[in-house]
Amino acid sequence: MATPRAASRLPVPIEELENLTDLTEIQRAHDLLLEEEAALAAEIREIINRKPFVDAQIRAILEIPEHLEPILADASRLDDSLRDVSRQADEISIHVRRLDQLNERITSAMKRTDDIIDLKTCIDGVQNAMASEDYASAASYVNRYLNFDKSILDRSSVELLETAERNLADIIRMKCDSAIAANDTDLVFKFALLMPLIGNATQGIEKISVHFSKLLAKDEQAIYAEMDKSVSNNTDQKISYAAAVGQLLQRLERRLKRYRTQLETACGRSGVAQLLINVQSHVNERTLNLLEIFIREWQLQATLNNLTKQPSSKGTTAGLTTALARGTTIEYRDPREYAPLLDQIVGISQSLESYARFSSYLITAPPPQQQQGQSSPSAPANSNFDSEQVAQLDQQLRKAFTQSKLNGRLHEVLGWYVKLEQYYMDEAVKMAVVEDQLPQIASNPDEEDAQNASQPQQLTSSIVDDVFFVIKECLQRAQMTYNVNTICAIINLAEQQLSSLFLETLTHNSKQQSTLQATLTRKAAATPMSIAVALNNLELSAEYIKRLKAEMDSSTQRQFSSLSKDVQKIGAVLDDIHQTEKRFSHILHGNMELLATSLLPRLQASLEARLIDASYVLTEEQYAQNQINDPYMLQFIAEVEASLATFQRFLTPKNTELLFETISRAFAEQIESHILLQSATTYSATGSGSSSTPGSNEKAELKRFNLLGAQQFDRDIRNLLGFFTANMVSKTVRDKFARINQMAFLLNVEKESEVLA
Repeated sequence: MATPRAASRLPVPIEELENLTDLTEIQRAHDLLLEEEAALAAEIREIINRKPFVDAQIRAILEIPEHLEPILADASRLDDSLRDVSRQADEISIHVRRLDQLNERITSAMKRTDDIIDLKTCIDGVQNAMASEDYASAASYVNRYLNFDKSILDRSSVELLETAERNLADIIRMKCDSAIAANDTDLVFKFALLMPLIGNATQGIEKISVHFSKLLAKDEQAIYAEMDKSVSNNTDQKISYAAAVGQLLQRLERRLKRYRTQLETACGRSGVAQLLINVQSHVNERTLNLLEIFIREWQLQATLNNLTKQPSSKGTTAGLTTALARGTTIEYRDPREYAPLLDQIVGISQSLESYARFSSYLITAPPPQQQQGQSSPSAPANSNFDSEQVAQLDQQLRKAFTQSKLNGRLHEVLGWYVKLEQYYMDEAVKMAVVEDQLPQIASNPDEEDAQNASQPQQLTSSIVDDVFFVIKECLQRAQMTYNVNTICAIINLAEQQLSSLFLETLTHNSKQQSTLQATLTRKAAATPMSIAVALNNLELSAEYIKRLKAEMDSSTQRQFSSLSKDVQKIGAVLDDIHQTEKRFSHILHGNMELLATSLLPRLQASLEARLIDASYVLTEEQYAQNQINDPYMLQFIAEVEASLATFQRFLTPKNTELLFETISRAFAEQIESHILLQSATTYSATGSGSSSTPGSNEKAELKRFNLLGAQQFDRDIRNLLGFFTANMVSKTVRDKFARINQMAFLLNVEKESEVLA
């Protein structure tokens, strides 16, 4: 494409050039005209050069019509074909619509014919079934009649079938009432489940509800009779109302399980839910009667008031431990007499919650598969509905219990249960503290080996097992209530017991002088066994708390698997138990540091003296002699082993490792400090001599090493490290000796390249 021409740069229009008179302007105009002429010549050459390309494009354009003609012809033929297809499709569509209309008319006529035939069959069937008292067949014929198109029925047929429907409904109702009066559950269900077929599903559910309510009343009277018989046979034994409530509800559950499939087939899931809602009010009434009698017979409120009025015998930890140390006799009440009462409350709550979950399961769970060969005279009802409807029915059933007087009374009783459980826990823990006994441990290793051969050796006092037995018993009992608030309350009480009286008892002096702080800080008369037992008590308590939390987490997940909010609520309370475990572990580490502090001064003084006396500038003869008879480290290791063996016999494996870990850390720091801070190191590359360094005339004595001495130092460190490693199975001490090992490595290198490698 040619470049557009630039505007003329002449000083005057080209027409007025002949009027120029000034030579300069004429010369300037001449130059400009020459430049413009050159530009025009270049533009003309460019246009001439592009002529072949333009000619080719023109030829291509001229050839386009030749290619378009076949395409236009094909498009025209395609258009004609599409028009033919469209016309044929319209014709086919018209025929299809006519066929559909004919099919609908034929189907309607066939249905009308079938209905007319069925109508006659129904009329004859109802009459014959009623005459032969086959009420199931009669109900089936009436159900077919109710589904007929009423437009095909003539007046006489309608009157005949309606009369038969009314007569059948009256007969079924009468038969059902007779079965209820006779307490014949099978007959009640047989006739009640025929009512949905004749349009009276609600009435059928009501009949079954009345029958179940009557059976509940009969069961209650039978339970009362069994109670009276039990009392007359054994006047000293109290009646178990937990077993009575459980028996009453279990009988109802067995009936519901037995007839659930029949009921759901006839009335659908909503029918099952309505039956449960109707029966729930009677369940509440009968169970409340038993609960009130239990409260009265077991004198629950009077017992609680008596405990509330009595002064607390728990006392402060300081006062309790002081009294024990002085040998003062401490009176306490045995709480085990209240265990049966607590079990009764838990049993009643567990039975009610079990029945509530069973009822909810009947509504929300899929129906069981019907057994092969099982037949029902009733027509299947549609029991499939969405989850929203299931949730609504389940909510209605729960409200029937939660808004009842029984639930309010049960919550009140559970509140009393928490107070009784607190008293039980307080007194049981106090009894464990007062009755605490040191373990029977052999006084010498030979007796210990004989004792270990016969039975495992007890390394803790009795308080640990006794207290955690009580705590675990209370928590398991609370879990059996299936009440989240009650479980959380008991967990809080257990945490308070562990973090208050129990923990403070372990960290104060007892009558056996078994607490570490008292024995070490006051220089009290203490034995290694009493000190070790105190540490073992802390270690085992922390382990028990960890195990207790894990068990509670696991059981909560199983118990409330479908209730995530309840699991989270209990989990939040269990976090406090975890914090208590950390507190026990922290105190254990602090007391272990205290024990190590009491042992370290003599051992560290011995180590310091050996480090000062040890010579690491060795000849080959001295080095060989040290290989046969080590003069320093092995003797020190034997001294450490003898000092720790006194406590090692009485400590648990974990506490033994903790003590060795604490001691090893102190030794590592001491050796490192001695090498880095108290000595200036020189090194001789020869194996048989040493080299002096500037400053050897200073007051401080320098620590010197030659190659053989460096090897001896490395061997001493490995011996010490091996001693601690052999006594620590689950822990490592290499990290504590890491810097010392690096020093030993640097002292043994001969060239800088070995370090860089």
